[in-house]
Amino acid sequence: MSRPPHPVRLQLLPSLVAVAATLAACAPRPRDPFALPAGTPVVLIVIDTLRADHLSCYGYELETSPVLDAFADSAYLFENNATQYNATFPSITSILTGLFPKSHGQYLPVPVVGHGVGHGVGHGVGPGTGAARGANLAERFALRGYHRLAVGSHPSWAMVDLDVLLFEGWDRLSLIRQDLPIAELALWAHGRHTNERLFKALDRYERDAATEPLFLWVHYFDPHTDLPGQTYNAPPSTRNLFLRQHLEQLGRGRYHDGLAGQEPGDRKRWIARNADAGDRGPLRLANGRALYDAEIRSCDAAIGELFERLRRMGLYDRALILVAADHGENMEGPALGHGPIVFTHQALYEAVTHTPLLIKLPHQDSGRRISTLSQNVDLAPTIMELLDLPAQPPVDGRSLVPVLRAPDERVHAMVFTESSQRGGFAVKTEELKYVERGPQQDPLVFDWRADPLESEDLRGSIDPEQRQRLARAIDDYRPLATLRLRMLPAAEPYDVELSLELSRPFFEQVVGLPAECLSEDRRHFAWSGRVAGRPVEVVLILTGDYCARRWRIRHSGAEDLTRAVWIGVRPIRETTAIPVWSPQGPVSPGARPPRGQRGPAGRGDPQLELARGEGGLLDLRLVPQGEQRLEVELRYAQTRYDRVLSPVASDGLGELRESDARIYSLDAVSGEPASAQVRGAAGAEVLFLVRFDGGWPDPGRVLVDGAPAATDLLEFVVPYPADGRLIAALRTGFVADRVPPGSIVIWSESAGGGSELDTSGMDPELVEQLRTLGYAR
Repeated sequence: MSRPPHPVRLQLLPSLVAVAATLAACAPRPRDPFALPAGTPVVLIVIDTLRADHLSCYGYELETSPVLDAFADSAYLFENNATQYNATFPSITSILTGLFPKSHGQYLPVPVVGHGVGHGVGHGVGPGTGAARGANLAERFALRGYHRLAVGSHPSWAMVDLDVLLFEGWDRLSLIRQDLPIAELALWAHGRHTNERLFKALDRYERDAATEPLFLWVHYFDPHTDLPGQTYNAPPSTRNLFLRQHLEQLGRGRYHDGLAGQEPGDRKRWIARNADAGDRGPLRLANGRALYDAEIRSCDAAIGELFERLRRMGLYDRALILVAADHGENMEGPALGHGPIVFTHQALYEAVTHTPLLIKLPHQDSGRRISTLSQNVDLAPTIMELLDLPAQPPVDGRSLVPVLRAPDERVHAMVFTESSQRGGFAVKTEELKYVERGPQQDPLVFDWRADPLESEDLRGSIDPEQRQRLARAIDDYRPLATLRLRMLPAAEPYDVELSLELSRPFFEQVVGLPAECLSEDRRHFAWSGRVAGRPVEVVLILTGDYCARRWRIRHSGAEDLTRAVWIGVRPIRETTAIPVWSPQGPVSPGARPPRGQRGPAGRGDPQLELARGEGGLLDLRLVPQGEQRLEVELRYAQTRYDRVLSPVASDGLGELRESDARIYSLDAVSGEPASAQVRGAAGAEVLFLVRFDGGWPDPGRVLVDGAPAATDLLEFVVPYPADGRLIAALRTGFVADRVPPGSIVIWSESAGGGSELDTSGMDPELVEQLRTLGYAR
């Protein structure tokens, strides 16, 4: 017979269940692995010019990245990550700030003096400045007591001003030395030299600041071309690792031994001299690909050295480590029809836009591959959520923590990339990629998953509504480009005449003045009126931000228009806008006075003389005031690549040089008069930018074809392609306490949201007009 249950046990069961429930409620809950402890070390590695599909862990057939492959085994690998820009500085600024380029506004390939003022956590932005907004991660980590260490290896960063958003907030910022010869700078950008500076900085951290948690950002330059002629200068230890495979892939293996014995910088010359004509193109292609892969391998080894150093410091296992790239590189030959862009990061093909992203959490020991869309602008908000960093100022990217928690989660339906080539944008969905290539070029549509090399344009075969949806997405993303003008009142009213002509019909609207100020073809803006008592402010809305602009300005109250007209926060005489000098009146033949004779009345001897002779001959004479830096730039008003400028003679100005933008320049430091003669195309207008110690000459001391230059009219050109110095000046905006009364201020702005302008500091009536037109809330 079975024994009945013990009566006491029956009575205790409910009590035991209750006690167990209470103990469970009181027990410490498992720590959320996606909410990292305060003070967690953070290491952000950004590799320059690294396309994802040339890493072994992303499926590449060659073993280019053994260190990163092992790292990926214990990290989250984002298979479909996109960069925000195809040039280094804008892209890395997006990584460190979480802002789209259209929001941070730093579009230049490298930082430029004065570009990016009044921004960041705790800095504040003045009303209507148009300056960069936001904060980089260093500024956010500063508010959590971190020691912030940055090591950059871009050769050009050593030669620029550091007052830019990316370089704010660091306890220590190490860049390549400024005193190196320019020709050697790129040679110091290899990972070995980067690690030399990095490890010295880590020594100092261990000695002086080890009690503070570390935020380290290190930038490796290696996969970038660093020799003239788009050559990858891979070190001897790796440069021939992959040469045979690439040669054999193109059926040119017989050239291996001869090519392998050459220095990287000598290989193109060797190919030209030793290869059959039909083999030269394939050989250059194979050699470039091999050297690129070799640079990845050497960079990978440098990262391995960094990981070992972090392990010795006891940081590697405890750290949040992220690996990303600013953009990729074109390696595709002419068969794909992508154009002559091989070994560059031009255009927006996947070779450039698809970049790696790996995230390893502290103590993570197993990896996970994530196929959802991500983009570089997501890195900052991901770090911010993982470590509870300050959420203000806001960011454009989205945290990837939801995807880390559930890899099937999706945070983006679309991701976007901008191009440094005018008008270029790309939008990518889970199925398609739509590339807008700028004016007068048809867009491209690719099935990027099925056709990763983007060899087949689907524009004509996909559903028109689907194509229009992608085009509208780019329109919604595209920054709203504007030119802003503010005419400040002076003690006495003054009259103004303004005229602006664009090289293409890009005016969409004028706000603040009657619509009749725009011509019927939308290429010309003109207005005349009086400024009295209150500022006159104008917003010119453009359908594109890349166009040459020619201005004519009269100002009845200004003695010197070059000081009364300002580009952003600088008087125009201190910028690289190009003045158009013209004589005051008709010049009769033979009227030009002898050199050295007194110039315009009351201004002393001429400081600058310009003369145009027969057959396109151009004659310049500069007279410095004491020892000054003399700079001359010449360019055609209408750029054509069959037009050249030829030096005839130069005395004291050096040799005529040509840049990629078809700008010809001479410069010297001199205390004596200097001159030059140059021959251009007969009948073609040539523009002259002449600067003495960085400023235009006194307009009252300029002679043009023997006559005094006009001083009652200021005519100048903002050329396309505008140089970076001028773009920087245009984007620095308006700062009230820097600009004197009676000035006319011109600056350029983009709406970070893509459709609405920042109206802070604007006249209420102007704001109301913008609101009515849908450009402001």
